[in-house]
This record gives sequence, structure tokens and C-alpha cells, in this order.
Amino acid sequence: MSLDQITLIATFIESIGIITFFGYLIRGLRKEIGSLKNIITYQDEAMKFMKGSLENINTLGEFYRTILGDLPKQFEQQKNFISMLKDEQIADLEKANQRKDEKLKALAEAKLKEIEISEKMINELPQIILQVSEQVDTMHAKIKSIMSIAARSSTPPTEFTIKV
Repeated sequence: MSLDQITLIATFIESIGIITFFGYLIRGLRKEIGSLKNIITYQDEAMKFMKGSLENINTLGEFYRTILGDLPKQFEQQKNFISMLKDEQIADLEKANQRKDEKLKALAEAKLKEIEISEKMINELPQIILQVSEQVDTMHAKIKSIMSIAARSSTPPTEFTIKV
């Protein structure tokens, strides 16, 4: 064997080694690209899920805000109604005092006490509404932060439902 033949064989073996190396390199890159495509698909589905869940949370939050926003007006109407009843009972009580009717007087006084208790309860409701509103806002913020954390995690939640 001559030196040229040995050089030719060595070059051929070297070429086969380089081709094999690049073949494995390309195969590995294709595998990684496929894996990345799966991860992207998985994360895209997770983001769609999170978007839907966030929309549900926002809808629920708006629902509670609407209800809590209407409550003061309804309580004001109830308060006016109770005041009207109170005035009527006071008038009945005054009539009973004029007629000296003890049964009517006792009944009117009992109703007046009942109305005063209801009036106290109505007066405390704005504070309760404020507390409930704060709790709903806090709960809404916590759910948003949980959803944000879940969006950043490597695995999406399997199920997230809100029951009303």
C-alpha cells in the first residue's frame, strides 16, 4: 500500500466520522425541536385554559360587584319602608293613648320595638356590605395571583371550576 492509498483511506474514514457526527447532531436537534414544539403546544393550551379561567373569574367578580352595588339602593328603600311603618305605629300608639286602649297600646309598642330593631339592623348593613365587598376583592386578587403562578408553572392545573 502506498502512502497515497493510506491517505485516501484515512480521509475516507475521517469523512465518514464527520458525516456520522453531523447525522447524530441533526437527529438530536430534530428531537429537541420536536420536544420544544410539544412544550409550546402544551403551554399554549395551558394559556388558553388560564385565559378562560381568568375570564370566568372576572365575570364572577363583576357579578358580585353588581350585586353589592345594588344593595345600598335596596337597603335605602327598605330603610324608608321601615321608617314609614315606624311612623304609622307611632300614630297608632298616639291614637291608643288618646283612647286609652291598653291592648292597642301594647301591640303598637311591641311593633314599634320590632321596627326599631329592624332599623338598627338596616343601619348596620352598609358596614357589612363594605366588609363583604372587601372580602370579594381580596378573594378575587388571590385567585388572580394563583392563576398567575399556575401560568408560570411547568404543568397546568387539570381542572379549575368556580361554583356559584
